[in-house]
Amino acid sequence: MGHPWLAKLSSKRAAAVHLSKGAAFRVLERLERSIDTRDRPKFPPVFIIGAPRSGTTLTMQHIVRNVRCGYFTNFSMRAFSHIRRPIPYTTSIIARYFSGPMSKGGGATNSYGHVAGAFEPTDGGPIWQYLFGQPFVPMAPGDLESEAQSRIRNLVAATESAFGAQFVNKMSVLSLRMRLLFEIFGPALFIWVRRPNIDVARSIYVARTTQPKYRKWIGARPAECLYDETLPVEEQVARQVHFIEQNIVKEREAIGPGHVHELWYHDLCANPKLEMDRVVRWLRRFGAPATVRDCSNPTLRASQGKKLDHDIHQHMVDTLADLQV
Repeated sequence: MGHPWLAKLSSKRAAAVHLSKGAAFRVLERLERSIDTRDRPKFPPVFIIGAPRSGTTLTMQHIVRNVRCGYFTNFSMRAFSHIRRPIPYTTSIIARYFSGPMSKGGGATNSYGHVAGAFEPTDGGPIWQYLFGQPFVPMAPGDLESEAQSRIRNLVAATESAFGAQFVNKMSVLSLRMRLLFEIFGPALFIWVRRPNIDVARSIYVARTTQPKYRKWIGARPAECLYDETLPVEEQVARQVHFIEQNIVKEREAIGPGHVHELWYHDLCANPKLEMDRVVRWLRRFGAPATVRDCSNPTLRASQGKKLDHDIHQHMVDTLADLQV
C-alpha cells in the first residue's frame, strides 16, 4: 500500500512535467508569431473523406508513408492540448526533423483512427473543432466569416511550408463540409475512401458497443441523424453510413467530380502500390509535384468486420435497403 507522501510527490512530478512541456510549447508559440508564412497554401490541400471505419486512416498512413506531404502530427496535437491554440509551423518543423523526409505512417496499424508515435499523422480533430467552432455537424459555404476562413488557410499554409509539401488530412466530419472547404481554398481536393456500407456499419456498431468513448456517437453526424438517439444503435449506424455517402455525392456534384478521387478500401489492401500510383497521377493533374516513394507496400487482408448477432445484422441490412428506395 502506497504512502500519502509518495502519492503527493508523484503528483508534483507529474505537474512539473506537464508545466515544463507547457512552457516549451509557449516558447514555440512565441516563435511561431515571429515567423512570416504564406497566407494560403501553394498547392490545393487534400482531404481524405468517408464514413468513420471505412479505411480513411489506413489511406492516410499509406499516403504519408509513400508520398511526400505535409500533415498534422501527434506532436502538434500535444502542443494544442497544452496551449489551446494551434502552432502548426514550429511543431511541423520539429516533427519533420525527427521523423525525416518521410513518415513511416505507423506501418499499417492504428487504433480507432489513432496512429501511435509522437511524429506520426493525426486527424487533428480538436484543432478542426477549434477552427470551425463545430465538432461533428454539417457546414456550408457562408457558415464561416472571412477571418475564420483566413485562419484555416494560414494553418494549412504553415503546415505545407514546414514540410515543403502538399497538405493532406483525413477527418470524417469534413465529408460534410466539402463545399465550405472548396470556398475556403478554391480549390480543395478530396480522396473519398469507400467500403461496402454494411461492412462500415458493422464496424461502427462494434466501436459504439465496445468502446466507452464512442457510446453515443463516432465521427461525422449528418443533418438527417441529429435526432436519432431514440433509435436502436444498429439503425443509427446504418443511417449514418447512408447519409454520409449521400452527402458526399451531393457535395461532389456541386464542386465538380474531377476534384474527388474515389479509392476503395479493398483495392488499397490488395494492391497499395497501384492505388498510390493512381492517387499521385490524379494529384499531378492539379499541379502537385507528387511522386511515389520506391518502398515495399505489403498487401493486407481486408477486414470484413466482426460477426454480429443475426437479428442485429439483418436490421442493418434492412435499414440500408429501405434507405436506398
